[in-house]
Amino acid sequence: MAKKFKFQLQPALDKAESDKEKAEKAVLAARNELAAAEEKLRELEAIVEKTTQQIRDEHDNLTKPTDKPGSAVVFLQREEFIRALKVKLERQKEAVVKQKAQVAWCQQRLDLRMSELKEAAARAQAIEKLRDKVLAEHKKEEERRLQNEIDEAGMR
Repeated sequence: MAKKFKFQLQPALDKAESDKEKAEKAVLAARNELAAAEEKLRELEAIVEKTTQQIRDEHDNLTKPTDKPGSAVVFLQREEFIRALKVKLERQKEAVVKQKAQVAWCQQRLDLRMSELKEAAARAQAIEKLRDKVLAEHKKEEERRLQNEIDEAGMR
């Protein structure tokens, strides 16, 4: 009668495969987080570019010659508006710098999750190879046992 194969380290293999699945999910989450951070960075950079262009346009309007001279109050108001835009631009640039740091942090986190996934996959693969080796040995032993039974039956 053939002995049924039972891998003694099956619980360890199940845990390794579970850890690998968790690591895959963590990599996916880290990739999504990085993509979101990069998208936010692009948006912030577009806002900075828009404000920079607005400052240029306002400065051009202030300095271009006109047919009728503007009042001093209008010039002062435009100049004050340009200064306010420059302050706004500086805050936006600071936000871009902070977001770049966030993107770098997300990239580091993704790199860490990728290395964890590689380790988990290597552990699972090592246990699977061991299982395959033990299974092959089990099959050889069963074949030898079967051959011995056939030989004994033939001698009788």
